[in-house]
Formats: sequence, structure tokens, C-alpha cells
Amino acid sequence: MSPKVISIRKGSAYPRGVEKGNENASGVINADFDLESASLANFDALFIPDGDETFVEQLDSERGLHWIRETARQYKTSTFVFPFCACVTC
Repeated sequence: MSPKVISIRKGSAYPRGVEKGNENASGVINADFDLESASLANFDALFIPDGDETFVEQLDSERGLHWIRETARQYKTSTFVFPFCACVTC
């Protein structure tokens, strides 16, 4: 079974430095769910990669912070890529 991916929006997620729309670029992943259409109860862990400023701003929304807090409350595994951690205020 392959991992399911949640993002701030469904569809393709592009790594920093990759032009949006370039589906064949290295590191592009497809998000199966967005924060509004998924439940944390259905997932075992949370991984938050580094992202550009727009990604950080959107994840710093109330819904994004809710996911981060609930992961900790439910003792689920969380992994953050360092540059992102300095931007989130829980």
C-alpha cells in the first residue's frame, strides 16, 4: 500500500525551485487529500517538508496548525524539515 499524501490543496505539489506546471520535474508529488477533506484519525504520521513562503503562510493557517497540534495530542509521529519549523508558531 502506498502512502497517502495530504497537502494544503489537492493535486500536484512542487518542490522549491520547480516551476508550477512542470509535472515531469524531479520531486513533484500528487496530493490525494487537502487539509479540509481528510481526517487525522486515518493517518499514522505527519511529515511536513520545506516549502516556499506561500506554503508556510498557508500551513500557518488555523487548519494547518490544527493538524500539527492534533498530531502531538494523539502521540503520532511528526517530522518537520528544519527551515519550516522556525516559521510555525504553535
